[in-house]
Amino acid sequence: MQFIFVVFMLLVAGSIWLVFLRPVPRLSAQGVITSKHYKPPGEYTQFPAGDRAGFRQPTRIPIAEGYLVEIAIEDSKESVIALLNSTEAQWYEVGTRVAFDYEERGVPLLWKRVYVLSVRLVGTTTSNRESE
Repeated sequence: MQFIFVVFMLLVAGSIWLVFLRPVPRLSAQGVITSKHYKPPGEYTQFPAGDRAGFRQPTRIPIAEGYLVEIAIEDSKESVIALLNSTEAQWYEVGTRVAFDYEERGVPLLWKRVYVLSVRLVGTTTSNRESE
């Protein structure tokens, strides 16, 4: 019975590694922002685990506000969603061309999730010498 449990836990550990931990290539693409929605600030409550020998209260962790932007990938029918903080989001409006870096994780042929790592504007690099 213990052997079956060990094999089961090894399968669980292997599945976690396959989906979340294995090295995947970092990809880049360009696209256009198709929607931008405000996400208000929130709060996450973390409860202490284990024996409650002392009187420990739950810890409240604030979550900052931000903007969810949907990006339509060029030369593809797919789109991705990225969360930008409120300061960074002021530079991105609907219709803005952006470049972004992302990773695709999941189980091949069953499930896929795209994690957007960074977003930047396309074609707006100007130097001080150009404006002189």
